[in-house]
Amino acid sequence: MNINMKLSTLLLAAALPFSAVAKDYTLKISMSVGEKDPMYAGSMVMKEAVESRTDGKLKIEVYPSGQLGSMEDIQEQAMFGENVAALTDSGRLSVFSKEIGVIGVAYAAKDYQEMKRIVETDVFKGWEQKLEKEGLHVLSFNWFQGSRSFFTNKEVQKPEDLNGLLIRTPGAAVWSESVRSLGATPTALPWAETYPAMQQGTVDGFEAQLPAVISGSLQETVKYVAETEHFQLMTALVVSEDWFRSLPQEYQTILTEESYNAGNYASEQANAQIAEYKRIMQDDYGVKFVAVDKTPFIKNAQAVFKKLGYEQEYQQLQQALK
Repeated sequence: MNINMKLSTLLLAAALPFSAVAKDYTLKISMSVGEKDPMYAGSMVMKEAVESRTDGKLKIEVYPSGQLGSMEDIQEQAMFGENVAALTDSGRLSVFSKEIGVIGVAYAAKDYQEMKRIVETDVFKGWEQKLEKEGLHVLSFNWFQGSRSFFTNKEVQKPEDLNGLLIRTPGAAVWSESVRSLGATPTALPWAETYPAMQQGTVDGFEAQLPAVISGSLQETVKYVAETEHFQLMTALVVSEDWFRSLPQEYQTILTEESYNAGNYASEQANAQIAEYKRIMQDDYGVKFVAVDKTPFIKNAQAVFKKLGYEQEYQQLQQALK
């Protein structure tokens, strides 16, 4: 290329909008749940929308079932500027913004609608922004994976029935302390290892949401579900703050909007399919659902707010909801 041609190319690029000459970008979304889970479906909706609106300049790759590694590893990669996104929970994020962990305490919200209101408050949004100083950026915190209950091979009706049972749970303190307060002995284990752990008797049960159980075929390993609904699992899609800021402003807007839209879609799918998931487990696998009295479980969980220093944050959220 001669000097005149090079000059013409530079002048043309300068005259075009930035988005028209922007380079291609790729975001790799990682999640622990499998392809049958509504969260995967939501991510695929996001992929289609983002790629359409950016004419394929911003590509989305979705990796289910922990293919890229643990959520902790993905979060760390994002903190160092990698082009990865983690569909992660408040417990894991509380390491970097302690206040966010309050919604991971058992019975922090009574149901999906209340949890959705909580994460949309200005108080909670302020806690999200603290993550940016740690290198993490929340695209949206509206991916509801479902209400978590106890899945065991022993019938559980009250907290005392969980005594002595080793229950798989994520490793964050808000999760483990909540499960301990409800009567069980928590043990941290990657979600992908839960099925073999149940088969081998390494653990006595696990606590999880129905979509993830069906997606991972874990209904094959249990006889009972104690419907404690102790966690309302609202999760976030989190990316690298540096990587996000490297995008053209137009792409930042698109990615944020479509993450929020996809989170709503995934949440709607999760809620809509609960009845069918229960039917499958009851009719096809003979699993018994136990409608427990939640009162003693709720009472026991209150101690966790004090133990982990979340009393003030909990009150702030309750005030914000009024």
